[in-house]
Amino acid sequence: MGTLTGTHDDSPSSLHQWLQRQARRHGADVALRHKHLGIWQVRTWGQLADEVQRLAAALQARGFSVGATLTIISRPRPQALLAALAAQWLGGVASLFDPLEPAPEQTQLLGALQPDFVLVEGAEEILRLQAASVTAQVLVYLDPRGLPQALPAVQALDYATLVAHQSTASQAPPTYAQPTAFVFFRQGAQGPEQQCLSHAELLQDGERLVTREALGRQDEALAARAFASGGQARYLLAPWLVAGFCLNFPESLATRDRDRR
Repeated sequence: MGTLTGTHDDSPSSLHQWLQRQARRHGADVALRHKHLGIWQVRTWGQLADEVQRLAAALQARGFSVGATLTIISRPRPQALLAALAAQWLGGVASLFDPLEPAPEQTQLLGALQPDFVLVEGAEEILRLQAASVTAQVLVYLDPRGLPQALPAVQALDYATLVAHQSTASQAPPTYAQPTAFVFFRQGAQGPEQQCLSHAELLQDGERLVTREALGRQDEALAARAFASGGQARYLLAPWLVAGFCLNFPESLATRDRDRR
């Protein structure tokens, strides 16, 4: 794994710095499990930090920089979570959208925002972007099945291919921390309205929850809802990074009750 820079063990001040800390101290421990085709896939803290670093380098090479926003439209998937951390690694912000929200309202909102950097789950979300006349500078997809034939090949990037590139220590992008971690948009009467969540606020609430519930590395949690809400970032993502427990992703929302067992 490439060199991880820009953090101090005594006081991580951002979500991605907590990821780096967990990777340094507990790199071989299981951080995340994801059920895929009926089989639980296991990822360690070291592997997650490496993938986030690779994705950050790939985004940086395509123009993503400090202050940029990565718009993510996806159901609960590990890749969506890691993409948010990669954006924050580069000093950017993650903007989360739930693909299960009504298409007309979300299409109107996306059309007004016209995001430059977008990560989508698959074909349905790309069609929604096209309906909103969004012409993203960078478009990354997670699932290639059923992609629109008219999609410009130069515009669309496969996530798996993007992170397959082996970055070296010299290529590892430096980490940056800015106050805002996530921004959530909704369509208001006068146009898009936004709610911002800072790294400091998320970590403060996360540390408080970890202390109150005595959460530790031995615990597990299920990511059974989309991350497109402040509550998920506040009460699941931040505690996971601070406490270092294992975060489990179901195969789909339809199987979450069965996968919970």
